[in-house]
Amino acid sequence: MVDSVSISLNSIDPGQYGKLMRIDGERFHRAMVDFAREAKKHIPDVTMTIVDIEGVDIERARRFVEEEVGVSFKRRQYF
Repeated sequence: MVDSVSISLNSIDPGQYGKLMRIDGERFHRAMVDFAREAKKHIPDVTMTIVDIEGVDIERARRFVEEEVGVSFKRRQYF
């Protein structure tokens, strides 16, 4: 049984997410948000993390994760 999951969102902006992850942000960002919304229906503790780097709006990300997605938020350091 899974009782906790952490999802590395990294940025709420799909373009910025794509640059950080070196992938197609437009394609995968939405999928990750959808996954989090579905996961919270089945897993008691769902957290999305955002990296703390210049250019990432931490407060906007917190509001998005907590209010729009409806899961826990965690700010984490970028290496």
